[in-house]
Amino acid sequence: MNKKGYTFIQNEDFLFSFVSQGNQGEILKVVVFQFFKNNKYNVALLDLIPETNEYSDEVNSNNGDITKVLTTVLQIIILFLEKNPETAVYLEGNSRKKQLLYNRIITNNFNILSTLVNITGIKDSKEEIFEIGNQYEAFWVTLKNKIKD
Repeated sequence: MNKKGYTFIQNEDFLFSFVSQGNQGEILKVVVFQFFKNNKYNVALLDLIPETNEYSDEVNSNNGDITKVLTTVLQIIILFLEKNPETAVYLEGNSRKKQLLYNRIITNNFNILSTLVNITGIKDSKEEIFEIGNQYEAFWVTLKNKIKD
């Protein structure tokens, strides 16, 4: 990647965690792979809410490190795919702002990512091979030389 991500740990087969460090302090982040169907998984980035000890993807932590956080998520996705080479991972921002951030991070790291994974962009319910300059609502990511069903 063009930027360095956080150090992360794999807690379980489908659960990874790391600590975001920024202007709001330390925030525990969790990346979860949720089975969808036919070797397809949705990936979710969650924050621990200390008051309730629950995780949420609705939180905007404003920790000032979003690029480093999303770089870490991409590194985790690549590791997950390397360990599960027949899978496809679905990535979608739950807000327009997050969709734009995902597009920017993928675009900024595309030269490196494209050597490791295939990225399919989804816009207006149509899938196409990721193209720099296009804005996508969601993405499918597969390990290079693996084809998504």
